[in-house]
Amino acid sequence: MVSQVTLLPEKKLGIVILSNQQAFSALSAVTHEVLEDALELEDKDWVEELAKKHFASKQKAYANAKPDTPADYQPQLPNINYTGTLHDDWYGDVIIEQLDGKLRIDFTHTKRLKGTLEHYTGNTFIVKWDEKLLEADAFIRFDMGANNRVNSAKMRAVSTAVTDFSFDFRNLNLKAK
Repeated sequence: MVSQVTLLPEKKLGIVILSNQQAFSALSAVTHEVLEDALELEDKDWVEELAKKHFASKQKAYANAKPDTPADYQPQLPNINYTGTLHDDWYGDVIIEQLDGKLRIDFTHTKRLKGTLEHYTGNTFIVKWDEKLLEADAFIRFDMGANNRVNSAKMRAVSTAVTDFSFDFRNLNLKAK
């Protein structure tokens, strides 16, 4: 959750905005609109102005969010070696399956957390979510057993500059079922 509080004691005005996402530009646009009216300022389209700045900033962050090329690239095992159900005591089941020759991930308790695994290096992949608005691409690294099957997996954001803090995959303790 994010909150923004603005106080103008001389106008006996307080503005409190609460949100369940990090839409700082949207919060600021609402605050600016209220201040514009309260202070009898010239009308300005704050939504448009702050949206332009927001998207320019995001575009720059995306350009810098690409993962580095691995220094010691290693090939992946056959897709079938990564398939199965992983379980986290807090979250529940996460399914890795092969569909149309690609590895897919399905966080079964969250409708929007479904995506494709793109090989990065060795047993590490990048999860590309189907829902691009999540802005939460993540590394998933599989720990393999002696039989080259998944024992466990750990995840972390590809870019903390782009990914919202609420996608803290690091706390997942995914174990093969």
